[in-house]
Amino acid sequence: MKLLIIAAGFSICAFAAQSSNIPEALVQKSIVLKWSESQEIKRQDEQGWQEHQVERGTEIYFSSAGRIFKRERALSYRTRRGHNGRANTGESDAILNDANFLGTTLMVHMPLGQGAGMRQLSVSFSPSFDNCEAVVVTGKADGAESFAHKGMLAQRMVEFRKVKAGPVNCAVEGRNVFER
Repeated sequence: MKLLIIAAGFSICAFAAQSSNIPEALVQKSIVLKWSESQEIKRQDEQGWQEHQVERGTEIYFSSAGRIFKRERALSYRTRRGHNGRANTGESDAILNDANFLGTTLMVHMPLGQGAGMRQLSVSFSPSFDNCEAVVVTGKADGAESFAHKGMLAQRMVEFRKVKAGPVNCAVEGRNVFER
């Protein structure tokens, strides 16, 4: 599937498996990603496209058993009709399965919706794996006007026409972010 790129600076979402190629320097450590995102969306019960601002965060933990866990968060201050200033939050946890290391770079690919959308996350680490930079690309199938995906905040199908993220803050933490 060819993808038309519509944004850079996104986050990870994924599912389940084991990765035996986790660099030893990252075992029992986490990475934390944060960014702002502008979306052009249409919910199932609405007509017309709406601009939507979301603050996003993703935490990823590399276990000693070779598994990669992630937590994704989103926070939105709704500005559309009837919801001025009201915060809406969402959170999801999962085990990451489509994650591979290529040298000092972590690559993740995640299909969105019914195959028409895709996210690619690329996290580049310093040689000692104590610093990182992240880039995320969200795309849609070649020729598609949009893609539908279950929104984390709305918990229902949302159609996405454009997604544009700001710069991603990336940090490596020497702990399991799931233990609070």
